[in-house]
Amino acid sequence: MGVDLFGLATSNRVENCSIYSNGTGIQDGAGAQRNRYGNLFIYNNNGVGVRIAGPQAVFSNLRIKGNVGDGLRITNGTTNRVIRCVVYSNGGFGASVVNGTNNVILNNTIAFNAGGGVFIQSGYTNLAQNNILQSNGGATVRGLRNTASGSVIRFNDSFGHATNYSPTALSNANGDISANALFSNSAGTNFRLRGPVPVSPAVDVGSTAGVGSYDGVPV
Repeated sequence: MGVDLFGLATSNRVENCSIYSNGTGIQDGAGAQRNRYGNLFIYNNNGVGVRIAGPQAVFSNLRIKGNVGDGLRITNGTTNRVIRCVVYSNGGFGASVVNGTNNVILNNTIAFNAGGGVFIQSGYTNLAQNNILQSNGGATVRGLRNTASGSVIRFNDSFGHATNYSPTALSNANGDISANALFSNSAGTNFRLRGPVPVSPAVDVGSTAGVGSYDGVPV
């Protein structure tokens, strides 16, 4: 384990470091709460990059790359925030939610993950908004999949998958699009959007509606 906050670990900060070559990169465990993780490079761990089970954690400005399992997995976690992260080239999903409630996946770039982009499998009232999901997985992989109750899926760009949105009713609804985001140089891990010529179709198509600032982290 690279970093493991558990038990009654509360209001800690983990910032400005690299976490690599462990089993799991980071675990925010059951009982831990209101911890903050920022400006981290989490890579080449032998399991999940980030595992979240506690409530009210904030993960912002992370680069999560090359982990054997999911880039980021929320299991039984509530009211966690994943904001402005780049999650790429992991062995599982870019981000997954299992039995989570009121979690927010917002303003992230999720690309080239073997298992798929975002999978909200179970739980209630989770939000995925303003995310770019591109070229995750193989011939049968979904970009953004939701099988949970009450999820809010809006203003995402899912492109380059066998199925960009599942169920397909999500496609082109609530501001969701399917267009090549035109990364500056994804082969060189530069996921900035191109512009002004040609300009990325993902520029200025997100929304701050219903978002605001989460726990002091501007979005």
